[in-house]
Amino acid sequence: MGAVSFSIDLRLVKALKRALPLDVFVETGTFMGDSCETVKNHFQEIFTVELSEQYSQKAQSRFADFPYISVIQGASPEALADLAPMLTGRSVLYFLDAHWCNAQNTAGSTSQCPLLDELRAIGQLNLDSAIVIDDARLFLAPPPAPHEIAQWPTLPEILSALGELGTGHQLMVINDNIVFFPPSARFAVRQYARNHGIDWLHVMQKARELDRLEHAKATYGQPVDFIVRCAQVVLRPRLGRLNHHPPCPLALPASHRSTLEAGQQPSISLITPSFNQGAFIERTLQSVLAQGYPHLEYYVQDGGSTDETVAILRRYEGRLAGWASASDGGQSQAINLGFARTSGEIMAWLNSDDLLLPGALAYVADYFARHPEVEVVYGHRILIDEDDQEIGRWILPSHDDGVLSWADFIPQETLFWRRSLWEKAGGRVDESYRFAMDWDLLLRFRAAGARMVRLPRFLGAFRVHGAQKTSAVIADVGFGEMDRLRQRVLGREVSRTEIGRAIRRYLLAHLYHDWSYRVFGRLT
Repeated sequence: MGAVSFSIDLRLVKALKRALPLDVFVETGTFMGDSCETVKNHFQEIFTVELSEQYSQKAQSRFADFPYISVIQGASPEALADLAPMLTGRSVLYFLDAHWCNAQNTAGSTSQCPLLDELRAIGQLNLDSAIVIDDARLFLAPPPAPHEIAQWPTLPEILSALGELGTGHQLMVINDNIVFFPPSARFAVRQYARNHGIDWLHVMQKARELDRLEHAKATYGQPVDFIVRCAQVVLRPRLGRLNHHPPCPLALPASHRSTLEAGQQPSISLITPSFNQGAFIERTLQSVLAQGYPHLEYYVQDGGSTDETVAILRRYEGRLAGWASASDGGQSQAINLGFARTSGEIMAWLNSDDLLLPGALAYVADYFARHPEVEVVYGHRILIDEDDQEIGRWILPSHDDGVLSWADFIPQETLFWRRSLWEKAGGRVDESYRFAMDWDLLLRFRAAGARMVRLPRFLGAFRVHGAQKTSAVIADVGFGEMDRLRQRVLGREVSRTEIGRAIRRYLLAHLYHDWSYRVFGRLT
């Protein structure tokens, strides 16, 4: 198990797959099966070898429903030798991690590290295949105690064994992996190293700083601890966090409850996509209809809910522009279906568990009427729980077009835009996105030359609850979609460190506005 990750880094796998037609994954040292879990959706065939009968049985149980994953119990060199004939001519990624990891039953009786025997068993490596050897730190120098040095190969021995596998392959040590790859993958591996490589000197410096801080805390006691905790509270951004404080009644400024007399009062088309949100959708409907905006076109597109949603919609259908309930392809398609039935000059969608705050539509309409040059507006966000109790607030700085390439902090429930811009940017939500469809839309708006403005007002409330789509989907597909958008806009993969640097100034501006609001109560 590596010092950076307890399984193979999926970003490295993806980098190699972009350059090579890899369709087989062969792993030695299954242990808990985490590497197989990481790559199971990226290969046609997977073989994983585990010496321990105990861990092998656990892996067989874990992957019982995946017929293309073969868990082999036995010594890894023997298993690799048996696999070699059937892998001839295939494009294989080998992940060699069968060496001792300080866990029970994971080492052979004669060697803590069978790596050289594994490389000999592979025999020959074609120009469409690659090898990743985990725990590089244990080979670059003699491994520390309690490892038995005599049972571990030296780096020259490993290089010699790799050299015997074939001609033309190159070697690079990235993070805690030795990567052995053909020339055709050189660019992809170099980009991975540049974008995701760990700067160990920086890590050590940070570790020493932490040690000094802990020493100061132990020496000077509670005063230092108090200062550190205060600094963490003051300097920690609240954007991106969904729970800032215990629930309390939602309180809005009096100005939010008054409406503005919009001069031209443009028509507004608002869509609510819905599926089985019967516990919340009535409150969503009420938050929109209570706006009292005279030129509102409000349509609900439901995905065939089986709870009380349809009954609720029937009760409100006289106040809606329309609604439909039928099976669809998900939220993005529901949004497109809904907008296709509308014609308002201003557009927005509101999810079926979120709320519009009082006076939002009149305020937005008035701003658009007075600023014809502006095509997109959004506002600050309030976070609420299942009982409509406030649990936090997002105070955003002024709009920043540049940061939009790196991250999307714009609260979707507060977002409004002109139909003319919508049509210029393609006239639909990209249905290939399940989570980041609003970020994709904003990037297309920006590409179309839209002028965007963050308004000095709370416009919407984002609900945080257990069955929430956003929280569930972000762990499943959200991060992948966000990486996909960054790569599209920036033209390359980027590391989390780069993202952090790119959004730092924006977060500092957020801290300024957030504390100005908390101290003085002003929204600017």
